Amino acid sequence: MKKTGLIYLSTLMLLISSTASLYAQSNKEEIEFFQSIYGMEKKAVVAEFLSISPENPFWTIYDEYETKRKELGKERLNLLSHYVDNYDVLDDEVYDKTIANMMDIRKKQTS
Repeated sequence: MKKTGLIYLSTLMLLISSTASLYAQSNKEEIEFFQSIYGMEKKAVVAEFLSISPENPFWTIYDEYETKRKELGKERLNLLSHYVDNYDVLDDEVYDKTIANMMDIRKKQTS
């Protein structure tokens, strides 16, 4: 069961990342849909692996973390979409700002 769940999650993650990078701005609802499915499946895998009761305070912290993670993901997709859409007219200043914003998002994700 765990192995099947992990295979399903891996496949879903690949689908989300490819879909999100191709249609980031134009398919906002689709991205939110995939994020919600992935989030539910991920939570189920974590629950099964850790065997924590639903009343445990861990889930409040977990849900807060997931909310922040999703928002950072949306920021990253919006920034990438803006970069791709404006690639032909980027100057050094805008490029540097874009890279700085990407690094800032990365720091937020790892802290």
